[in-house]
Amino acid sequence: MTTALHEGPLRGLRVIDLATVFAGPSAARRLADFGADVIKVKRTGGGDGARHLGETDGDDAYYWRLVGRNKRPIELDLKQEQGLEVLLRLVRTADVLIENFRPGALEHLGLDPESVLLVENPGLVILRVTGFGQDGPYSSRAGFGTIAEAMSTLAYTTGQADGPPRCLRSRSPTRLPARSLPSQFWPRFATAI
Repeated sequence: MTTALHEGPLRGLRVIDLATVFAGPSAARRLADFGADVIKVKRTGGGDGARHLGETDGDDAYYWRLVGRNKRPIELDLKQEQGLEVLLRLVRTADVLIENFRPGALEHLGLDPESVLLVENPGLVILRVTGFGQDGPYSSRAGFGTIAEAMSTLAYTTGQADGPPRCLRSRSPTRLPARSLPSQFWPRFATAI
């Protein structure tokens, strides 16, 4: 899903979006909305699970239209040498790479940040979005908004006292990944505010 929107304070910033579903793709979409050239890497044969998440008009889900907007798609099989070679060519010209694989998955693909990605492009900013971080006791667990709401007791504090907890619809925490980008990008971004 693409549009002609590559105007804005982040014009000239190239972002590789390897992420799926919500937090990572939302961070990439925000950068695209401000003019960054975002290349969405889709897995071969499956695409992003968000394509079928929620209501649809028969094609892609409305949610996918929101999170996938302003991105240029490319389909790569990162488990094959040819797919990895194409990704590494993209990495050499990118400013930012966003991923939200489980910890160790990027390394398992042969894309270790320190020994591969940053060797290919020393200036690359790598945004790794996980529910529980890259290490620690819960690092291997998947992290989604409802899990965070439940584990933080936020779900417990919502709803009626005599009813079940309810999920919040506000997704403001997804703004946090974009805030993690280094300060050298913020002067361009701040001019849009």
